Amino acid sequence: MKKTENFALNFAPTKITCVANEGFLIENNSKKILIYALFNDNTITYLDVPTTEILDEIIHSKNPLKI
Repeated sequence: MKKTENFALNFAPTKITCVANEGFLIENNSKKILIYALFNDNTITYLDVPTTEILDEIIHSKNPLKI
């Protein structure tokens, strides 16, 4: 008969933060997930659209945007 081990499950609370107008930051333990609508339509004139460089930094989690 195979011996089984008992594992204690430690569920940390999940924190959800609203970011700006359309985003959410979800945190649990040391993990973070940023959900945000990204777009690069330069024809939009009623708001600031991130440049290609800034979008690349966000998508690849480069500093200072690393969360």
